[in-house]
Amino acid sequence: MNALLWLIDRIEQCRWILRALGVRKARIQAFLDRSRFDSPIPDPDGAAPRDTVWFHASSLGELEMIRPLIEDFLSAKKRVAVSVFSDSALSGLRDLAGQCVFAGLSPREGLWVEVFARFGVRKLVLSKYDFWPGMLDAAARLDLPVLVINAEARGSLISMKRLFRALGRPLPRFWFFSNSEQARSLLHAQFPRERIFPGTDPRWEQVCRRRERAGNGISSNEARIRFWASQMSALPGPRIILGSAWMTDLEQVIPAIETSAGSLVVVPHSLEPSNLATMQERLERSLAGRFLLVSEMGILVELYSHADRAIVGGGFGRSIHSTLEPAIAGLPVACGPSGVEKFPDALELQERGVLRVCGYAEDFRSWMGSNGTQSLSSAEIARRRREYLSLLEESLRIR
Repeated sequence: MNALLWLIDRIEQCRWILRALGVRKARIQAFLDRSRFDSPIPDPDGAAPRDTVWFHASSLGELEMIRPLIEDFLSAKKRVAVSVFSDSALSGLRDLAGQCVFAGLSPREGLWVEVFARFGVRKLVLSKYDFWPGMLDAAARLDLPVLVINAEARGSLISMKRLFRALGRPLPRFWFFSNSEQARSLLHAQFPRERIFPGTDPRWEQVCRRRERAGNGISSNEARIRFWASQMSALPGPRIILGSAWMTDLEQVIPAIETSAGSLVVVPHSLEPSNLATMQERLERSLAGRFLLVSEMGILVELYSHADRAIVGGGFGRSIHSTLEPAIAGLPVACGPSGVEKFPDALELQERGVLRVCGYAEDFRSWMGSNGTQSLSSAEIARRRREYLSLLEESLRIR
């Protein structure tokens, strides 16, 4: 195991080499300087032995998924550290940096034991996946419970199990939480001795909180939300919002809007100038006076509340984006077919009649003209929030 960790550690250092060569984007350079583990490892102020809960996520989406847990652990006066693997998640850590003993990029593979010991970590919480041998080996050595939120029997987890068995090393104590009965069954087959519990997806809670903050006028993006909401209100209804949009989505949705009443609000997945220019030109050519192109990120969840229907982007490319966000806003939702089968929440929404999967422009046209499209009930959302509280209580209790 030590030789393997040495090799992975050398490979991991490539990201610091890339940074030194200027590959990292300049806009996050200062934050990277404060968030990477150099030698020596930073000392947390007022560290107490075995007193820190360490949260880890792969990227921004996985970080946002467990954000309610992070916030509630902080509210419960717990010492919290948060690490992410991807640079894309650094922007999501800015508001946590002042509240946590650490918030930044994860340590290299060879440093996990020293990092956990230095920060007095007593519990590790993982978001869905991103299992690293050094991280799990450190948790096993220090006897840390490992909580996996929205757990799935992914190949990376099964590979870790096989690797540790081949090297004769014990895995840490796992607690798996999953809202998918199928996922729990597969996990039980692979890890029959581990604790496997039902657990709602914390994104339900996260979206509800963002909507409440916006509704109460306490969102950090309040001025931006008000501006774009006013622009949306000037459009003819019904207003259909296309969230996390790619050009492949636009090419299917625009023909459906052209021959229907209402207008289209497009929130792109990418704000690259060339992408915005291409989208603007395409929209002007087909929907002049009936569209709005939102040139900002980070406010899509709040904007859903100002629309009548929602189409989720990505379904004509690699994979759909979040269908939960518009569903919790009470909207009928549609999307393209790509990746739907990978998301239990999307499959559940489809089963309930809230989500319509559309393969062509004609399918979107039919969906827009349908009066029988369902939306989520307030009772269902309240149930999910109660389930989140149960997940929180269990996560706080585990030692």
